[in-house]
Amino acid sequence: MDKQKVDPTTLPDVYRRIYDLLGEDKLLLLWDAFKGEEINFPIHLNDRDKVKPKIIESYNGSNLDALAKQYGFTKRWARQVIKLAKNNS
Repeated sequence: MDKQKVDPTTLPDVYRRIYDLLGEDKLLLLWDAFKGEEINFPIHLNDRDKVKPKIIESYNGSNLDALAKQYGFTKRWARQVIKLAKNNS
């Protein structure tokens, strides 16, 4: 990638936010890697389907709050995961 000089006043809003958060070099790196693509950042950092087995494996009967918090999901959702796992076993 050729180094391009960025004038932050001409950037679209989303690029300007990235520029303000990460700086010019990281903005250009992201832009070069993903230009032309439309990216959506889900609300949850972790994927539900990948978290489910981790919660089931780590649940010890009293750590539901901690697991829900660790993975960024609600206690209610984590409880449902455990309940479904028990019903399916």
